[in-house]
Amino acid sequence: MYKTLSKQFIVVCAVTALVAGLGIVTPRDALAAWTHGVSGGYDVWYLDGSLKFRYQLSNHQWWHYSTSGGWGTLSATGAAATFIGDGGWYNLGNGFTYRYWQPTDVGFFRDGAYYRFRYSYGPGQWESSANTLLWRPLGAAGLSAAFVGSGAWYNLGNGFWYQYKTNIDMGWYRDGSTLATSVYRFRYFYGTAQWENTANTLLWKPLGAAGLSAAFVGSGAWYNLGNGFWYQYAASSDIGWYKDGPTLAASYYRFRYKYDSGQWEHSGYGGGWYALGNAGLSASFVGDEKYHNLGNGLWFQYIVDIDEAYWSLDGQESGDRFWYTYDVGLWGHFDYQGVDLAFASGLSAEFIGDPTSWHKVNNEWWYTYDVNGDKGQWSRDGTNAGARFMYQYATGQWSHRWQNEPLVNGALNFYALGHAGRSGEFIGDGDHQHDLGNGYYYDYDRAQDDAQWAKTMTDAYFYDYFRGTWEYAPTLNSAFSVIAGPGASAGAYNPGEP
Repeated sequence: MYKTLSKQFIVVCAVTALVAGLGIVTPRDALAAWTHGVSGGYDVWYLDGSLKFRYQLSNHQWWHYSTSGGWGTLSATGAAATFIGDGGWYNLGNGFTYRYWQPTDVGFFRDGAYYRFRYSYGPGQWESSANTLLWRPLGAAGLSAAFVGSGAWYNLGNGFWYQYKTNIDMGWYRDGSTLATSVYRFRYFYGTAQWENTANTLLWKPLGAAGLSAAFVGSGAWYNLGNGFWYQYAASSDIGWYKDGPTLAASYYRFRYKYDSGQWEHSGYGGGWYALGNAGLSASFVGDEKYHNLGNGLWFQYIVDIDEAYWSLDGQESGDRFWYTYDVGLWGHFDYQGVDLAFASGLSAEFIGDPTSWHKVNNEWWYTYDVNGDKGQWSRDGTNAGARFMYQYATGQWSHRWQNEPLVNGALNFYALGHAGRSGEFIGDGDHQHDLGNGYYYDYDRAQDDAQWAKTMTDAYFYDYFRGTWEYAPTLNSAFSVIAGPGASAGAYNPGEP
């Protein structure tokens, strides 16, 4: 049973309660439509006939009620019996103070001096805020009124579990259908408004800039990270997606991270997703303009303003070896002299330096790179048999091979082509003669698969890469004569060298 409280009855009730030794103090807002009764060991409070609060007499603990979620603990045990719903601030005994705001049917929770949580009793919706008072949903609607800031794990009803740690002012998020099978995925520093994420390794890394709202980055919606990127987490696939652009409408998919395997991938011209380094990498965002170790002997840096990335041997600009411009699909490399040379545009983001396969760089040539030897190789047709040239970036040395050159320890064998210290401008382009640094100029004819070494107005050499024959002409106007082959190695002669 309960009675409607008139002004006169409030006074009578207060006196009666004190005399009974229950310690109940009535609401200060005497005009509120509160009603009160004792039931099952609780002092129960109703607002406009609906359950709202109750005080457990056995352990002195306040509870609150929502129609969508039922009863949930509000305070710690041992709390004062002073009525908690009258609009004042009350110490919950758990590091928080609480205020119920009747006009909007919302309860506010402060951690020290800062608002941290609020609960809308009608829809059963929890929200959280950094110190900026930008309130954002914390989980789905229809949640219990059980306090999310209690320090226990709380099911947010959206596939995530949440825990708030008062001592460090941080919210933790675990992704999984049950707490036992869930994994840590996100955490939020309320004081600095900084999101972080992690793979299953628990190596926490920043997710965007500081100063972001508490809007949950794992909700499935796109989230502005404040660093030129937008982020979306897909719980079903456990993948984080990154779009690059000043606005969501004008941005492009650029990176994604597979949390379960720790694999970064990127996408460029023509779409498609390609591995960016090895699996097992941390969630540290590869697009933050710092160098990141890819676990394959290379480091990666992305510059958002120019939509371009660099691959370095040592995580320094001086060690840059490759670059890629995403919007036009242009791959390039830095040679021995530090000059950046383009391969071709219109190429996908598939890493051109992947040593496990040949990569087509234009209509005529395929390329592969060996990071251990810091050398690039070019093939006519994307096969080992079609391999013709190699460039050692550290020394600037070009080399070449006959198509049937025997393997050495299972690897392609090449022979020096002129002196070291040469430009990385492709020696097999056939467009003009290349200075070999030893008095000879080299000219390769792809259509015929042969090449000529010549000095100005003097002798010349000729080599047929298909047949393996060397020819020589002692003067400018004399005929060529075979000096080795067929089946002669490209290393049988090195014109201009001892």
